Amino acid sequence: MKYRLILTLLLLFFSSTIVSNTFANDPKKLWSSWEKVAELPFSKRDGVGVVHFKDEIWMLGGWTYGPLTNDIYKSSDGINWVKVSNGTWQGRHGAGMVAFNDKLWVFSGDGYDDIWSSEDGIDWIMEVDHAPWGRRYTPYITVFDDKIWLMGGISFWDSFGTYNPYTPVAFNDVWSSQDGINWQLETPQAPWGPRGIIHGSLVHNDEMWILGGGNKQWNTPVDMYNDVWKTKNGVDWELVTENALWSPRIHFTTISFDNKIWVIDGTTSTESLTNNVWYSEDGIKWNILESYTKFPRTHASTAFTHDNALFISAGFDIDAIYRYKPPQQQLVKSENAFTFLLNSDPNEVNVNLTSGLKPHIQVQDTSIAIILENNLIKTKATGNTKLLISHPGDYGFYPLDTTYLDLIVKQEQYIIAEALPEAVLQDTVKINILGISGLPVSILPNEHIEIIDENTIIPLVPGDITLELLQDGDDNYAPWSGTISLVIVEQDAVQTLRQKQSLVKEISSISAIYGTEYVDLELESTSGLPLSFQIADTAVATLTADNRVQLKGVGNTRIFVSNAGDSEYYPLFTSAIELTVHKREQHVIEHKSPIKSVYGNEPIKLAFTTDSGIPVKYIVSDTSVANVYEDNLLLVKNAGTTELFVVNDGDKNHLPLENVKIDILVDRKDQQIGVNFPLELVERDTIAISTYSEAGLPVRILPADGLNLIDESSFIPVKSGLIRLVLEQEGNKNYKAWRKEYNLFVISLTGYTVYPNPTKDLIKITTSSYLGSIEKILIHGLDGRSYKSLTLDETLNGYVVDLSNFKSGIYFLSLKFNNGESKTTKIIKQ
Repeated sequence: MKYRLILTLLLLFFSSTIVSNTFANDPKKLWSSWEKVAELPFSKRDGVGVVHFKDEIWMLGGWTYGPLTNDIYKSSDGINWVKVSNGTWQGRHGAGMVAFNDKLWVFSGDGYDDIWSSEDGIDWIMEVDHAPWGRRYTPYITVFDDKIWLMGGISFWDSFGTYNPYTPVAFNDVWSSQDGINWQLETPQAPWGPRGIIHGSLVHNDEMWILGGGNKQWNTPVDMYNDVWKTKNGVDWELVTENALWSPRIHFTTISFDNKIWVIDGTTSTESLTNNVWYSEDGIKWNILESYTKFPRTHASTAFTHDNALFISAGFDIDAIYRYKPPQQQLVKSENAFTFLLNSDPNEVNVNLTSGLKPHIQVQDTSIAIILENNLIKTKATGNTKLLISHPGDYGFYPLDTTYLDLIVKQEQYIIAEALPEAVLQDTVKINILGISGLPVSILPNEHIEIIDENTIIPLVPGDITLELLQDGDDNYAPWSGTISLVIVEQDAVQTLRQKQSLVKEISSISAIYGTEYVDLELESTSGLPLSFQIADTAVATLTADNRVQLKGVGNTRIFVSNAGDSEYYPLFTSAIELTVHKREQHVIEHKSPIKSVYGNEPIKLAFTTDSGIPVKYIVSDTSVANVYEDNLLLVKNAGTTELFVVNDGDKNHLPLENVKIDILVDRKDQQIGVNFPLELVERDTIAISTYSEAGLPVRILPADGLNLIDESSFIPVKSGLIRLVLEQEGNKNYKAWRKEYNLFVISLTGYTVYPNPTKDLIKITTSSYLGSIEKILIHGLDGRSYKSLTLDETLNGYVVDLSNFKSGIYFLSLKFNNGESKTTKIIKQ
């Protein structure tokens, strides 16, 4: 798509991003990064031409933000560069520089219409002084189908060669040449819009491509595209996409690499310098290259490929060379299975990756083996498991998905063979052979013996003979091979044979419980010679210095009993004694039953331990009463009874913990009920009592003398004086019942007033004419006890009583009037 721009972009106003050689913490981007590999061999410049010629990479010319250059450099690796010469052609940038017919070619660029060639990059020949396509800047030039092609470009020059940057003319013509000298106009107007300012060249999938580009007035883009076109012949063009995902741009670089089309940096409508990189396999579907490290923002850069890597060098404000390697998949290159011996010294797991990186190795079942530093393996038990091989990825390599290799740990075999030190020629000789594995051991054939069965031979020749023994091993034991020697004598040379010996008491098996520290072997030989013992599986048991069996773990193994004999006795060899070590029962240490609590209490921290040290789990039978939550907290939920079971699954040496039952008793909670009475109870008034219960349960008033109940919380006192009020709450499953009695004083409704009440010293009493004057006054405590009689001080407004000598508290003031009535008032003395 073409864009018309009126925004002036000043190329000198830019920002750059400095590349870092430190990879990102983000592992998704670690393996996809630009790597700074070298400094530029020359000063900063852009529009440098690049070409592969005679197995080397060549960079030519460029603009140094001042003079145009014509110096020439070459490199065999893209990193180390040497200067070849300066060309005899005028310095230029954005020119056509290609390798064609075993020569380097330079033409066009910066208004030049000459054509130069060189066979060595040193000696140059002007092939054409004025090419037919005229003066141009940044035409699009490539080699395709055994021809040099020139397309588009921009002219700032009139027919007299006068330069005017404000009247540019863009082209969309296509030219070709079979020799670099004679040129043919293939089409004066290709279907793509007039354009130039495209750096690099693009031949991809045996087709010639043109994409993006545009025009500019001085340094201001005026037309830019992001369409993509391709052709097989330079004449017939196919529009691949009108709008690629990358924004329209000029001064970008394009190249074919890794079976993809690449669009690198450039100038857009909003940024004069960029460092984004786009790629596509078909020109339609585009992806931006996500990488942590990037080269600085630039335009008119130089891109080339070498050794399966993409390089960026030169370009505006770039002073280094950057390399991008497409990430490669890592593979494991090693044997598919590893076998190690139990209890051997740590060995290296020799696993190699195609990347050359050091793999990360883990063992799936760490009860069989573990990985130490430097990928050393330490075996712990016999068995089969998997090695997990992985790698998080690194520069140039994707992460390695976990690869599984077989890991086999076997126990080393020891073979015990009883053989006569001498045997008679042609006699049948039985040799007792037994290995710690219990697997059959074979005698290998040789010319000196006849094998009757796996343990029986007939010697065929006299003299010293050697028997080769072989045991092939199995899933748990490694193969074994060894030899024993026999002396074969003639019949008439047989000497007096030594005596045989045996055990005084034969034992075929021993059973023990794990946790028993030692088992004593109370064995002796009929010869009286000392015995030696050997245990097959040292993970089950070992021998102490005094030949006691020390139990190590649950399992089955064999104990071999033997001695070497002496001059009177042949060596002793017995069948193996089977040792079975059973799992041990577990017990909970110091537990008490029951666990008591009260509804509403704080959670109880459970900390039961076992004599095995294995952690326990808790199961509550009735979780409506209580349950165990995180951090082993027992939370009470309701009053009631339930059972707590303490369990675990055991381990290889211990039976599961079962049948540990602890009662849980949760009692009902005492209720805390607050009661609010009116400040003064007056006879015949309706009295409402408010209560607060944490259980939220209703409190009711019980019937009593002097009360008329209205409902559960209100009543009418029908007499004055002291009355008894009883409140009750029946409780529920979580709260206990509650009952409390109160003594209340009810004041008569008619005829007098007592104030202030409460008081600190004096109270005043006024009476109505109905009651008349006060004849007598008494004061009582809460218990009804009369403290003293008082004399009233009569005033114009009533009576005054002095209570200043009374202690603080509640009192009841009884008054007798001259009309015969008596009244009582509750007084609060402060």
